[in-house]
Amino acid sequence: MVIDVAEAAQLGASQSGDPLRQQAQEERERKRLREKEEKEKRIQRLMEEREARKQQELKRKRERDEEISAKKKAYKAEIEAKRAQAQASKEAVATPSPTDVPTTW
Repeated sequence: MVIDVAEAAQLGASQSGDPLRQQAQEERERKRLREKEEKEKRIQRLMEEREARKQQELKRKRERDEEISAKKKAYKAEIEAKRAQAQASKEAVATPSPTDVPTTW
C-alpha cells in the first residue's frame, strides 16, 4: 500500500487532532515540568543546607580559635607572673636587709 504525501499529511493531522492523545501529552508535559520544579527546589534546599553547615562550621572554628587564643594569653600571663615572682624573690634574697647584722669577711 503506497500513501502519497497529501494522504500522509491528512493522517498526521487527524492523529494530532485526537483530544485524548493531546490531553495525555499535556499531562506528560505538566508532570515533566512539575518534576523539574521539584528537582530545582530540592537542589536549592540542599545548597542552602550545605551553606548553613559551612557557616556553622566556620563559626565553630572561629570560636575554637578564640578560645585557644585566650588560653594562650592566660598561659603567657601566668608564665610571666611566675617569672616576675621568681625574679623578685631572687632579688630579695640577693639584697641584704639593712637591719641584718653585717657579716665579717
